[in-house]
Amino acid sequence: MTGRARDPGIDAAVLAATLAELREVPYQQLSIERVAAAAGVAKTSVYRRWPSKVALVGNAILTAVAERIEPTRDGGGSAGAPPAKQLPAEQLLAASRQLRDLLAEPHLRRAVAGLLADAEDSDLDPLRERLLGLRTDVPGNLAGDLASDAVTGAILYRSLVMRLPVEDAYLVELVELVTGRPASDRRQQGRK
Repeated sequence: MTGRARDPGIDAAVLAATLAELREVPYQQLSIERVAAAAGVAKTSVYRRWPSKVALVGNAILTAVAERIEPTRDGGGSAGAPPAKQLPAEQLLAASRQLRDLLAEPHLRRAVAGLLADAEDSDLDPLRERLLGLRTDVPGNLAGDLASDAVTGAILYRSLVMRLPVEDAYLVELVELVTGRPASDRRQQGRK
């Protein structure tokens, strides 16, 4: 005899409640109990799906950014838009802009910082796997994944550690430095 099928509506409600609660309270004050109450579900329903706060918040963040980052993998610019053919440096620049925009949202920036501080290695495995699938192979000054890692690391350092703005000119120069190729695309020229 099998149990009841899991209700995907509960997953969506809990993830939405998690993001809403992160707008209201810092990551450190977020609790499974608070999220469950906001989602209108039992605490056990949350723990059945996510074994820890790190797993829940990590999944909520991935859900929030899925439409922002994944379309660039095949060269598309935004969710729902037809894919545009981009050069690898332009792909890296587009993904960099999306990461910058994500970290510009204070509640998500604080959640990412808290998540990284709290997570054990195994807690980050699902996040790591998803992010590895989003990497863009960029030929240039740095081989393979090193280009994506260098750009991502610079953005995270500037946003999370230094708490400095990540301006478009910075991203263009960074991507061009890493790839050794022009990174400014025609659609973004003149954008500051």
